[in-house]
Amino acid sequence: MKIVVVSDNHGDREVLDRIIKANPDASLFLHLGDSEMQPYELGPFVSVKGNNDFGCDYPYELYFDTPYGKLYMHHGNFMYGITPMLVEQKKCKIFLYGHVHRKRIQKFKDTYVVCPGSTSLPRGYETPSYLVIEFSEINEPIFNFKNL
Repeated sequence: MKIVVVSDNHGDREVLDRIIKANPDASLFLHLGDSEMQPYELGPFVSVKGNNDFGCDYPYELYFDTPYGKLYMHHGNFMYGITPMLVEQKKCKIFLYGHVHRKRIQKFKDTYVVCPGSTSLPRGYETPSYLVIEFSEINEPIFNFKNL
């Protein structure tokens, strides 16, 4: 299983098309919000609602099953940040979020907490990026940040 994860493209459909073309073997395309696009414009990406997705009818959070366990996704504009307690409450093995426009990966107990960065507007000195998640023979996730 190969999962492609993007966030914060802020209306840039061209970058999404490049990512789709570069990953024809992906099983699932996930968008962590702030696409600023309607659902019919976003296919094949499944998206959650970001703080700039005005007038878009996306859910605020979603769960998916993976070989490693439950994957949780949310845009990430949590009032008090992403804390170990919040991660534990979501009862997942992979916790994905966007909003901060910076690549990050950390682990709280047995849950990976990952932000793919932004495909169009990275912050700091980072390059535009997205994330590819694949699973090893023993179903451990392999996280690979891809620069654009």
